[in-house]
Amino acid sequence: MDNSLKWRLALVAAVFLFFTALVLPTFLDSPPAWGPQKKISLGLDLRGGIHLVMGVDLDVALANSLGRQADELRRALSEAAIPAVSLAKNPDRPVIEAEFPEAASLAAARDLLAKRFSNLAFNQNGLKAELTLTEAEAAYLREMTGRQALETIRNRVDLFGVAEPDIRPQGDGRIVIQLPGLSDPQRAVALIGKTAMLEFKLVNDSRTAEWALKNGVPAGEEILYGREGPAGRAAPGEERAYLLRRQPMMTGEGLVDARVVSSQYAQPEVSLTFDARGARQFERLTGEYKGRRLAIVLDGAVYSAPTIQDRISGGRAVINGIRDYDEARDLAVALRAGALPAPVSVLEERTVGPTLGEDSIRLGLKAGALGLGLILIFMAVYYRRAGLVADAALIFNFPIILGALAALGATLTLPGIFGLVLTMGMAVDANVLIFERIREELRAGKTPRAAVAAGFDRAFWTIFDSNLTSILVALILYQFGTGPIRGFAVTLTIGLLSSMFTAIFFSRLVFDLGLGRQGGRELSLGRLEIIKPGVSLDFIGRRRLTLPLAGLLVLASLASIFNKGLELGIDFAGGALVQARFSENVAPEEIRAVLGEAGFADARLQTYGAPGDREFLINLRGEAEETGIEEGRTSLGARAGQALDGHFGADRADIRRVE
Repeated sequence: MDNSLKWRLALVAAVFLFFTALVLPTFLDSPPAWGPQKKISLGLDLRGGIHLVMGVDLDVALANSLGRQADELRRALSEAAIPAVSLAKNPDRPVIEAEFPEAASLAAARDLLAKRFSNLAFNQNGLKAELTLTEAEAAYLREMTGRQALETIRNRVDLFGVAEPDIRPQGDGRIVIQLPGLSDPQRAVALIGKTAMLEFKLVNDSRTAEWALKNGVPAGEEILYGREGPAGRAAPGEERAYLLRRQPMMTGEGLVDARVVSSQYAQPEVSLTFDARGARQFERLTGEYKGRRLAIVLDGAVYSAPTIQDRISGGRAVINGIRDYDEARDLAVALRAGALPAPVSVLEERTVGPTLGEDSIRLGLKAGALGLGLILIFMAVYYRRAGLVADAALIFNFPIILGALAALGATLTLPGIFGLVLTMGMAVDANVLIFERIREELRAGKTPRAAVAAGFDRAFWTIFDSNLTSILVALILYQFGTGPIRGFAVTLTIGLLSSMFTAIFFSRLVFDLGLGRQGGRELSLGRLEIIKPGVSLDFIGRRRLTLPLAGLLVLASLASIFNKGLELGIDFAGGALVQARFSENVAPEEIRAVLGEAGFADARLQTYGAPGDREFLINLRGEAEETGIEEGRTSLGARAGQALDGHFGADRADIRRVE
């Protein structure tokens, strides 16, 4: 054996041992301390996890917007020299109450509102007026608040490192969060429950919080506490209280960056940076209230209340009063992921099973295994001994791909498994190209050793080009996709790189070793002759017939798409959710069959609650239109509920909710 074969054999052995060591912790309960420790995580579709329903307080978002409108209106009236006896937001009602000294001032204010505050409705009562958000503006704010909260929570979960979460809106002002692999709801709530509601509020320097506690809190003000003491809150009697204006002067809406820095005394701080609008607002705030104390409030706790020494330009602020760098880092992550536009609360927390349903997973894995088995059999029958080499190369891909997934801490989803099977098919394509190239060289009269060398060399660039384009598509899917799409993209990318190594390097090594033992005298690439030798299918020569035929097939496909359209899954079309509980064990296949007869062929079943609860979440695809059958029930859910009741009986199937 020459030196070239020795080092290539040593490299293949090293690669195999290295990636096998990486994947072993996934299959061992307690891997050795001296070896790799990372395991392949399973996605929510395969493993299940925590189910949270979080509610967004949309009324608070509307109240905050109305409070900011009151401040801007007060400033606009002052700039226009329009006198007002009083103008303030009512803390108990979603209105701005204004009173003017004369009819002329009220008329001028109405004209100003029509020009600059078209999103406010004006209701006059003598010289008094009540200003409220228009219905269109309130609906817009509710929609945008829900969307912003959804994206903020999604960003925060991603930054905290939860792999492949499922986060989606449900109903009005509610967000469903499912986190794979977590079994402790409290840990999940602690992970994403921090609302990171950042507010800047003025401190009442004329009175103390102690005075307000004894004599009553003045209207429009509130008492909040600082963070001194253990666990972020002091013992009773030791915490510092602040008397603050209830309406925030500014929120974290314009925050674009938050990072950990050190103060001049080496204490951890979080530096905040605002966008252009936020910077102007902060500069105006610090200039207008120079000499006053401005409290920095996060989630209802006062982090610090520094005195404004001068106008602060540049859109920067600092949060201090933080205990350690770990807390500062977590706070920066929560703020950088986005400050929520309104407080959120946990409405429901449960443990759920795989989103695809265990029966669907089982069938999917069987389909993948069957497809892979057929590939291995076909190659062995069609190419004989050379096919066995291709099969060995395919099997060699598994420890490489799984080891790479473990090393990257990637999450394996069912689409990821199908990406693995697809990779095996594309790896076969590479072997077929190489084998056919070698066959051509043998027919040209070359020796087996020369034919192998020429076949691998000439097939290399074809394989490289096809795999490169597939990798580029996979990278785009990873960049712009979410959840299982990313899992598919990761597995496909790793699989393509692995298949290039095994098909080109490993297969070439096996061929060279075989030819070395035989002295390069014999090479068998036997195959089944589906088409008789000498028969030629000249598609190019008959292009006047074949090209129009191809064009007709393309036009027929396009006409079918435009005529019937594409069937969108529940991921795209939305639909209804049914929570059903059964009095006895029911097979998911039976539930799916009943729903299929009712017109829900692609219903998605997910176990819900603790083991033994016999409870399911059923996702139904389609447009959910409200009906008068029962409040809160949709036409889809009502139809599914009737089908389940009719088959199982109302005493066995309890439809607990439909959304």
